[in-house]
Amino acid sequence: MTGISRRKLLIGGAGAALVGAFGTLDGLPATAGPLGALPGPRAPLSTDVQWITGYDTTAYVTYMHQNGYFRGCRYFVYRKSLTLGGPNYLHVYDTVTQTSFRVPDRAPDRAMVGGYLDVSRTTGLLLNAESPTQAALDSTRPRIWVYDLNEHLATGSSTWAEVYQVPVGATIADTTASINAAGTHIALSELYGPPASPEIPGDQISKVVKVNIATGEREVLVERETLHNHVHFCPFDEDWIVFSREGDSTLHKERVWAHHPIHAPAGANVVPQILASGQVLRLSHERASWNAATVVVVNYENPRGVWRGFLDGSEPELIATGRFEHCDVSRNGRFVVVDTSLTGSAMCIQVIDTTGQIPITTVVPDTNRGVNHPRHNHPIFSPDGRYVLFNDPDPADVNAGGLRIGIVDLQAFGYPV
Repeated sequence: MTGISRRKLLIGGAGAALVGAFGTLDGLPATAGPLGALPGPRAPLSTDVQWITGYDTTAYVTYMHQNGYFRGCRYFVYRKSLTLGGPNYLHVYDTVTQTSFRVPDRAPDRAMVGGYLDVSRTTGLLLNAESPTQAALDSTRPRIWVYDLNEHLATGSSTWAEVYQVPVGATIADTTASINAAGTHIALSELYGPPASPEIPGDQISKVVKVNIATGEREVLVERETLHNHVHFCPFDEDWIVFSREGDSTLHKERVWAHHPIHAPAGANVVPQILASGQVLRLSHERASWNAATVVVVNYENPRGVWRGFLDGSEPELIATGRFEHCDVSRNGRFVVVDTSLTGSAMCIQVIDTTGQIPITTVVPDTNRGVNHPRHNHPIFSPDGRYVLFNDPDPADVNAGGLRIGIVDLQAFGYPV
């Protein structure tokens, strides 16, 4: 790993200066903009979607189990191509000025093109996992890089630093990794060859690992002959690292896993899918909660809906039923946002109040989805819970056409956020 002595910039240098100038870097910002409570008179609330990009490019927000926001609600990171069908580059959107800037490439011919990004919400370290195709340009193995966004805002530039490289024979599951709030550790799943006796088609040998950014020390937390993915720190208690078992969960019935140094030192399937009542769940698309040692997770049958799971292994609780595909949870744990299947590729975005005080609300009645990532809606909350961001493929060609990012204001629907 190169140059991570730059960490001093995050604590005693540029990062500290930014904390003093703008208030907390975690939680709500000291001042926010049109997408986060602009000081002074407000424009009338509108239930219309605000589009920050158009169908002339492909643009998308990060996955629900990762974080794209930093400095509270002020900025978020997303990917966007410069031309329709071209490579997707990292960009930062400023919710105050409603403008974007492109994150510099690692080198003139080495754009940071990879999977879904993650941002340390307190330090502004942007993490990007490298795709095998990109690593092959340098005749090497996939690496993980970080970029100091707060340093960039303070000085106008920063430098990509390599913080980890997978061992020989490994790839990075889904080309994604997670960074903790303090920006000191990353977690990911390394994939190796197929297991000797795969239980589920597509299974691989997985090692869920945790890496110290400053020292490069690598700790293998879980090693199994099953395909693990969606690794992320539980933001409520980062000793819990949550991940999924991929494959048909009607067959393996163990979708949601977690590791904890005391409570689950070998890793454990923490959300039972065969309930005491005899009901069998088919779980998919999980996200660890911000306010408790729980997860929200979508169930695909018997009936379809979204559930709350508990990292202590207790039986999950039904939150709501519906043809949901993906979910995110607000930071206070009260609201869940889902993309809901209608007919064919037609979708809508809905918000669920887990207390039941507000009926399920359709906040985007008409959107679409494509077959593959990133052409799913993947709705996410802003840190203050007021806004929902989502991806929207061009209905003229949901699988190869333009892809834009929309933002909807929940206050306009009467939500107490």
